[in-house]
Amino acid sequence: MSNSIVRVFAGPNGSGKSTITKTIPTCGAYINPDDIARNNSLADKDAIVLAEKQRYDLIDKKNDLTYEAVFSTDRHLSFYYF
Repeated sequence: MSNSIVRVFAGPNGSGKSTITKTIPTCGAYINPDDIARNNSLADKDAIVLAEKQRYDLIDKKNDLTYEAVFSTDRHLSFYYF
């Protein structure tokens, strides 16, 4: 069985998550809700929902992924019980 690699850059707003991803290699698809919001003219909440869907879709396909999160809710913690 093949396992997916999930790399998470987590920290409070303004902690440098986006900056560090420019210097550390990402694994597979890179998902950043801020980029999704900006590139699709979405509200932050809508971008977060889309990012979450993308994460689950990639995991279902056993693809590697990297994403950013503030871990301000427990929705990210439950993500790890897949």
